Amino acid sequence: MAKFLKNPPGFTIIELLIYLGIVAVATTVFTSFTADVVRAASRALAVKEVSQGSRLILSRITQEIKTAKSISTISSDSIQLVDVSDSTVTISFDSANGVVSYTDASGSSLISPTTARVTNLQFEQLTPNTVGFSLTLTQKKINATVRERFSLSFDDVAVTLRPALY
Repeated sequence: MAKFLKNPPGFTIIELLIYLGIVAVATTVFTSFTADVVRAASRALAVKEVSQGSRLILSRITQEIKTAKSISTISSDSIQLVDVSDSTVTISFDSANGVVSYTDASGSSLISPTTARVTNLQFEQLTPNTVGFSLTLTQKKINATVRERFSLSFDDVAVTLRPALY
């Protein structure tokens, strides 16, 4: 019986402290890694949303300008075109809501994405048949952290009317 009391079964306090230290370090590393992955995924999503939105708006505006017959009126935040069927097409920017709208004979629709906010769209007539514009989009999530924020700007985009090709 005396031999059994000399070496009681179980862990010593030192072994428990070492075990708890190893578990704490492993948990901290895992939590930090998980948080970094979530932040990177959030940033990647913001980049994707803004990039896709800018491609959508850029392609729609350039296509409408290229296929227009003429430019009717142009201001800093809107352009009015006459298409090949002699209908009026208007592309305008609402800075209060951060959206770009497209209006033709059939009605009005938004061409800006719901996942990104347009912060700048300015038109400028460079020549009688050339329109220049600049476009800036930011992510819609206003309370994003600094590392997650993303904005994309296109300055001095020039498009020339080519109605003879269409």
